[in-house]
Amino acid sequence: MRIPFFGKPRVREAVATDRLIQAIQANASTPNVASNGSAGIQIASQIYSSCLSGAKVVSRYDLPPSFLSHMVRELVVKGESVWIIEKDMKLTPVSTHEVRGSSAAPESWTYACEVATPNETIKRQIPRAGLLHFMWAVDSSKPWRGLSPLDLARSIGKLAAKSEVSLEYDHNSAAFYLCPIFIDEREAEKNYDSEIVENIDKSRGNTDVLALTHQSQWRDDTRMKDLRNVRFGPEPNQTSLLAAKWADVEICQVCGIPSSLITDSADAGSRREGFRFFIDTQLRPLTRRIEAELSEGLATPVSIDLTDIQRGDIVGRARAMQSMTKAGMSVEDAARISGILSEED
Repeated sequence: MRIPFFGKPRVREAVATDRLIQAIQANASTPNVASNGSAGIQIASQIYSSCLSGAKVVSRYDLPPSFLSHMVRELVVKGESVWIIEKDMKLTPVSTHEVRGSSAAPESWTYACEVATPNETIKRQIPRAGLLHFMWAVDSSKPWRGLSPLDLARSIGKLAAKSEVSLEYDHNSAAFYLCPIFIDEREAEKNYDSEIVENIDKSRGNTDVLALTHQSQWRDDTRMKDLRNVRFGPEPNQTSLLAAKWADVEICQVCGIPSSLITDSADAGSRREGFRFFIDTQLRPLTRRIEAELSEGLATPVSIDLTDIQRGDIVGRARAMQSMTKAGMSVEDAARISGILSEED
């Protein structure tokens, strides 16, 4: 380091500082973690799964709510979901698959599928016409591959996953309590340091460690607060907590879920409008794509009715009915269109 006009340059050895910086850099990165295991993507998949569990599937074949719930969760987390159409028109989920074919035409493709059972994994070769392949988004360079929301927004997924792993690492470190107590005069010469260090090294969670103190070291005016347990260990890092929470909200928005549905600060009106927005701009278009794949694969018309999951929005339904009746529509028709009455009523 040289200060202008003040003599010759001086070299400063900073071995300890350099080592500290190297240690910080070495520990700054966490191992590669799966972003689809972060809280944000699990929240988003649960919202989609719960909504479609309440939807009604109109089809000549039996498609239970568990099918839609399972399938849409895979769509959000993995980007695609593959199901084999059995001879009795039942659907079998595929755990992993590989698409093979030498033509660009999808009907010529063959799927090498693996179906999990409790005892073994069954391998099956299924033509494209013999299965259903749902995709969240399509990779234009590989149109046989589905893309998940976090495939399209990888940075935010990695941030969420690493923030959560960092917090987990912090809370896996030693945590203990130092408990000041008085000891007998005859034990004053005993060295308790090694015992304390050994206990600290083994401590996990709420392990208590006794810090023994000679009575003569305490003054007569010792206050009770000086005798309280003192906790040593990881404290929540507010920066990491805020980063993880922010990343989870961003992930949900990447999945098309308004922040008003997942943040604590949103009021009832914001949540209601957010849910309407979610239904109209995300869930309904997604169900249209699901309907198209089901109708083509099963060779029969299939529709998904979202009316039941909107029944909780009674205020919005009442306003819609009022607007329609003011426009001249009959009360019965307005009630049915707004969802206050079902088609069977």
